[in-house]
Amino acid sequence: MNKNQFYIGQRVKQKDPDDGCMVYGHIKEIKEKSVIIDWSDLKGVEHFEDEFDSIKDGNPDSFITK
Repeated sequence: MNKNQFYIGQRVKQKDPDDGCMVYGHIKEIKEKSVIIDWSDLKGVEHFEDEFDSIKDGNPDSFITK
């Protein structure tokens, strides 16, 4: 994602490099060159522009495939 795609309260996800699983959080603040995310296990984590590509929209798909 890029900075213009983030918004306050947005649910996001990222693959945890240590555990190899997806972690979910919410955008709490958008700064000039970073975003602050409250993850389920860590609060107030600052992520800089070089990490934005690894942060994905965490909202489930709005449609159901049959």
